[in-house]
Amino acid sequence: MPPRAFFDANVVFSAVLSSRGVPRELLLLAARDAIQVVISQQIVEEIKRNLSKKYPELLDLFPSLLTEAGIEVIEDASQCTVEEVIEYVPYPPDAAVLAAALEAQVDCFVTGDKKHFLSKPQIEDQAGLSILSPRQFLQRLAQGS
Repeated sequence: MPPRAFFDANVVFSAVLSSRGVPRELLLLAARDAIQVVISQQIVEEIKRNLSKKYPELLDLFPSLLTEAGIEVIEDASQCTVEEVIEYVPYPPDAAVLAAALEAQVDCFVTGDKKHFLSKPQIEDQAGLSILSPRQFLQRLAQGS
């Protein structure tokens, strides 16, 4: 069974914006069923909102990218799980995203957010979930772990 990873909005957004780079490479791996990508409804809405504001010409590309990559869209996390996560991720939108990743029972959470996630190893410890940059996730896949 391929690894299941929850992607943060910034990873999918980057893959929509550029046909090159690690985020797009990861979605190509998903399209080949080498990995399973999961996002929440909150992530979908955030990407649509950002595309509408910054790159409206790419908004039509987004649904086909989700379909082609076989991305699983799940419901947002329960309020109970968000309240647990907010104890160690104080920014509510970030807590909701991480809570959704936890409820999805994925192998890791992939994000480009250095400020709120990647620079805080204690979050990874408290969540009990690997938090990786897109490059780290790609390297882990290459190593077969």
